[in-house]
Amino acid sequence: MSTITSVNRVEFVRRFVETRVSVKDGELGVDIAPSSDSVTLGPTDSTSLPSALKLADRVTEWSAFGALPVMISAAILKSMMGEEAAPFSPVERPPTQQEGPEAGQEISRQNRVLSRLNEVSEPHVAEFIVSPQVGPASAVEDRIWVNPDLAAEAFPTDSLLAFALAHEKSHLSQGDTTWEPTATGLLWEELVNAEEIAQRSGDSASTQRLELAIANLEKSFLANAQVNEIDADVGAVSLLSKAGYDRRPGLAFLYNTAGDEHHLAGPERLNVLRARLEGTDLAISDAELSSALNS
Repeated sequence: MSTITSVNRVEFVRRFVETRVSVKDGELGVDIAPSSDSVTLGPTDSTSLPSALKLADRVTEWSAFGALPVMISAAILKSMMGEEAAPFSPVERPPTQQEGPEAGQEISRQNRVLSRLNEVSEPHVAEFIVSPQVGPASAVEDRIWVNPDLAAEAFPTDSLLAFALAHEKSHLSQGDTTWEPTATGLLWEELVNAEEIAQRSGDSASTQRLELAIANLEKSFLANAQVNEIDADVGAVSLLSKAGYDRRPGLAFLYNTAGDEHHLAGPERLNVLRARLEGTDLAISDAELSSALNS
C-alpha cells in the first residue's frame, strides 16, 4: 500500500467533496465521509484488458458524482503504475531569455510584483521564458512561467500583472499543475490502449464499455478544469486583497476573456466568481464591478 500525504493532493480531495478513497487487493472503494489527512491507494494490475474494463466501469460509475471521482481514479492509476514506471517524461523547458536592458527592466517589474505577492502567500518562483508555446503567464509544474514581452503587453499595470500572477500562484498552491493532468493522461492512455485491443479482437461489448469511460473521463476532466480556473480566480482576488493591489483591472480583464474548453466565457466566469465570493469580505459589489468595467 502507498499513502498520498502531499498537501496539494489532499487539498484537491477536500476542495471538491468530502471523500475517502481506498484500494485493497485491486478493488476500488469510495465512501463519502469527512476528509482525512491522506488518501490511501493500493497496487493492482493495470495492464490487462480485464483490469482496464474494471477501471472503465468504475470511471463510468463515478462520473455520476462529477469531476472528482474520475480524478481520484486517475491518481489511483498513477499509484498502481508507480512513479518510476509511469510512461511520461518531465516537461522540457524552453530556453531562458537572454536579458537585454529593456527586458531586464520588465523582468524587474514582474519580479517586484511577484515578490509582493509572495510576502502574503506561499512563495513561488518565476522562470522567464521566450517561446511561442509560452503565453504571458502560466503555471507549470512547481513554478510560474512568464514571457516578459507578452506579459508587458497583456498586463501593462502592476495591478493587472498582480492579478495574473496571483491567479497562476493559486493554481500552484491548489496543485492544479502537478499530478492531476499527468495522472489523467495515464488513465486516458490506459483506456485508449485497451479500447484499441478490444477493437482489434472484435470484442464489441468491451469496446463500448471502454468508449463510454473515455467519453466520461473527457467530460469530467473538462468540468474539473473549469472549476480549477474559478478556484484560481477566487485565490487571486484573495491575494490581491492581502497584498493591497486594486482588483478592478483584473475583474475587467476576466470579463473580456473569450473563454475556451477550460475557461468559462468572461461574463459567465465573472458571475460564477461573484457567486463564490458573495457573503464574504471579498464580495464584489455592483458598484465595484461597474467601476471596473467603465474605467
